[in-house]
Amino acid sequence: MSKEIDPSVIQHEPVASPCIGVCVLDTADICEGCFRTMDEIVRWSTFSNEGQRDIIKKTWQRAKESGRIL
Repeated sequence: MSKEIDPSVIQHEPVASPCIGVCVLDTADICEGCFRTMDEIVRWSTFSNEGQRDIIKKTWQRAKESGRIL
């Protein structure tokens, strides 16, 4: 039997930084490793969990738009 996860609990879980140690900015100031903007990188620890999750969604979209993921 699988245990259901309460979504409200997930919202309070810490969000791991998407940094993979490839810290190179492209011409648009987007990191080629994690696809965050310089501002998102600098301010990462000041964002709420919800804000960090929003940034993660944006990084996936940027990676997709760049052709790095399908």
